[in-house]
Amino acid sequence: KAEFTLLNEFENRIQKELETQNALTLKDLKLNGNDIKSLFNVQGKTIGNVLSYLLEEVIEDPSLNDRDKLINLTKLFLSKLS
Repeated sequence: KAEFTLLNEFENRIQKELETQNALTLKDLKLNGNDIKSLFNVQGKTIGNVLSYLLEEVIEDPSLNDRDKLINLTKLFLSKLS
């Protein structure tokens, strides 16, 4: 019974995400790899790592999918790498 409840909760969460059309892929982010490259002068894997981080943050809190907020999150992420 507990497994069914967890599965049902998971299905409800997925349905909610689909209905709100929040960012579920990198293409849904309001900041892309080219933006990150030009704004922060980073390349390659670093861009991919930033985008993965941003996507995780936006999935947890969809209100973060705003260009200015994503730029600030990128600054925070890159500062932790230094």
